[in-house]
Amino acid sequence: FGLHDLQNLPWNLHVVGHQLSIQAITCREIIVSSSELKENHCSECHKLLTHSVFLGILDRINEGVHENTPLAYQPIGGLTAVIHRKTKQLDALRFTHLNASQKLLSRARSLDDYKKFVMALGDSRGTRLDTLIR
Repeated sequence: FGLHDLQNLPWNLHVVGHQLSIQAITCREIIVSSSELKENHCSECHKLLTHSVFLGILDRINEGVHENTPLAYQPIGGLTAVIHRKTKQLDALRFTHLNASQKLLSRARSLDDYKKFVMALGDSRGTRLDTLIR
């Protein structure tokens, strides 16, 4: 149903019970009978069966939706899978950032201690040097 927001499609959707069907907007309801068709369709509705968007929908139903397909083409199950995958990626990035922050903080403390040691060495009195070495 999300496709109708993005594209001007030549059909209307009808849901009756548990059956979804499409009907051409230009449907004249003149039935053309054909031995090849399981059901009777008007010529305008029959043209929908060769529409490129409709064929793409059938292909995604039969073959499945690729994970990089735009969200408007994803079914609900596909959307939840995308959300779970992206949540895991964000969590991994957060933990990586947290670990990097902790490493930097630890190294900054070591650098501070080193600076204090160098300053104490430079001090001619040497009184603070004894406390830093222990």
